[in-house]
Amino acid sequence: MTPDPAGPKPPVASVVALAAALLLPGLVVFIDSPAGRAFYRSVFEPLYIAGMVLALGFYALAGLAIAAAGGLAAAAAWRRRESPAWFRVTAIAATVVAPFAAMALYGRL
Repeated sequence: MTPDPAGPKPPVASVVALAAALLLPGLVVFIDSPAGRAFYRSVFEPLYIAGMVLALGFYALAGLAIAAAGGLAAAAAWRRRESPAWFRVTAIAATVVAPFAAMALYGRL
């Protein structure tokens, strides 16, 4: 790997990837919290069956959007060769592990 002539790049995309990796389990915790239940009751419950379908789609879309944003940010960090190198590797690892952590957390709640 050749050094970048522009110098080291700050880990902006790595920080975004790590934030997305933390938001995914946070979404699961929010859904199971009293505030999440109140959100469901006020937004989706008045719609009866359509509300259940919309809630499922909304939560799935939010989870996929967070996971995709984290993956894209981790790929951008790798491509930009942000420094320090261990930070971008940690961002990629967290992005890969976060969906599994969210599923495991959802199974325990």
